[in-house]
Amino acid sequence: MPDVKIPVQRSINNRSFGLRGIGGRTADIDLATLPPGQRLKLPGGRHIWIRRIEGPAGAPTVVLLHGLFATADINWATSYAALIGRYTVVAIDQEGHGQGHRTFKPFRLERCADDVAAVCQALDITDPIVCGYSMGGPVAMLTWRRHPELVRGLVLCATVGRFNGGRRAELAGQWALARGTALGSLVPRQVRHQAMQRVLQRAERGGTNKWLIDQTRRQDLIVGFQAIAAILGFDSRPWIGEVNVPTAVVVTDQDQLLAPARQRALARAIPGAVEITCHADHATIVEADTPFPSALVEGIEHVATAAKVSTAEPVVTG
Repeated sequence: MPDVKIPVQRSINNRSFGLRGIGGRTADIDLATLPPGQRLKLPGGRHIWIRRIEGPAGAPTVVLLHGLFATADINWATSYAALIGRYTVVAIDQEGHGQGHRTFKPFRLERCADDVAAVCQALDITDPIVCGYSMGGPVAMLTWRRHPELVRGLVLCATVGRFNGGRRAELAGQWALARGTALGSLVPRQVRHQAMQRVLQRAERGGTNKWLIDQTRRQDLIVGFQAIAAILGFDSRPWIGEVNVPTAVVVTDQDQLLAPARQRALARAIPGAVEITCHADHATIVEADTPFPSALVEGIEHVATAAKVSTAEPVVTG
């Protein structure tokens, strides 16, 4: 597979696109260099879009779960190059995002977690390290909780154990999102689509990266609103202390969306979890010079090493 080459484009107009925290040069992705994609048919007729990178023999398998209003490529395209040659990688477009499965059922994090297990079963993956960014964090946690026999370890990035809480400004933003969720569910699909297109057209005129716009264009606003409601209702506190697999928590310490202190609280709540600091804001994963890939690899390496030690047979002496 050819190396993933990421040419650079000048900074986008952050305000017009609505991505807080992007301050550097945005990666301009050449689609021809992305890992191969495929659509998997799962039991019940569901179809899941994935990108897959084959790693060296015996290498750990890493499952990548993106955040809200993102796609696998928006979230992970700047990290693919760091993962190639190290791991087998499966990046999933989750339900209602990108090329992910569409359904008339309301969005549920639990169903996304079950999709992860179904993808692993379809691909004969038995012990993945599940990595989740932002909304992908709860999906990763729920994958462990609902399918504990499957998960080898967790890497939780820029995420928290409970989304509905925190600083006053954060609460105000969450309340606005929740209100938008309720109102958005009353708006006809065609009107939502037209509204999204107008926003993206303004963003493109303002200089926003075209690749980023094209990826976002696939998003259904109502699914996004439903996903917001789902993550605001997520609370892992009653059970997160039961996690019994190696875990790394990558803390984005300049995060303006999810307070770093709350990310660190998640790390403290998981027995034996290691905390890795990434000097970045929530959305800087799309920047050409983002420091996130190195933090991600550090987290995966820690989990892979710890999992190997924990499953090693005891040494018999005498």
